[in-house]
Amino acid sequence: MRLPTFRLYEPESLWEAISLLDEFGDDARAIGGGTALVPMMRFGLLRPSHIVSLQRISGLRDVSKTDGELRIGALTTLHEVATSQVVQSDCPLLASAAGSVATPAIRNTGTLGGNLCYAESASDPAPALLALVASVNL
Repeated sequence: MRLPTFRLYEPESLWEAISLLDEFGDDARAIGGGTALVPMMRFGLLRPSHIVSLQRISGLRDVSKTDGELRIGALTTLHEVATSQVVQSDCPLLASAAGSVATPAIRNTGTLGGNLCYAESASDPAPALLALVASVNL
């Protein structure tokens, strides 16, 4: 199945992305890895005219620990979460959950943020985060 026609935007700041999404409202979607959005578009479940890529926005793809708090950026791939030394040592449940999602190809492109935003029903990161009493800022 082919993708419907859309216009792609590649903002370089979070505020620019938010402005674009606000401007186009329900006719726009943000995209990180695309493993949830693209199939929905191919099957005609979503037909946004505007796609806002988050890939050029710095700071959204990282894993860090500051003052005892683990932070994972929304664009961090599931593979990066699963293989991160800090996640493995501080939150092995989350590392295991992220490493169990779908196939290696999906884990290499799918992002933690997209996984949570699209509520992937067969996925493990959300229950792991609940069990860890994690907070998520979107």
